[in-house]
Amino acid sequence: HELVHSTGVTYELGEDPTGIIFREFGVVAMPTTVFIDASGNVLDVHSGALFADDLTGRINDLFFSTS
Repeated sequence: HELVHSTGVTYELGEDPTGIIFREFGVVAMPTTVFIDASGNVLDVHSGALFADDLTGRINDLFFSTS
């Protein structure tokens, strides 16, 4: 939790003390963002930092794109 506090993160983070979720999503780096739709389908997994504009773009493309 020291890293979270030192980086200023204030939102809720998932915890995976046994590493099961880490393995299931093929996580290779921290942070990793998993985009999951309302039906529970994994739409994308992104390893590494996502800044606000990139995150917003991914959300729009994955969840609101009509094409």
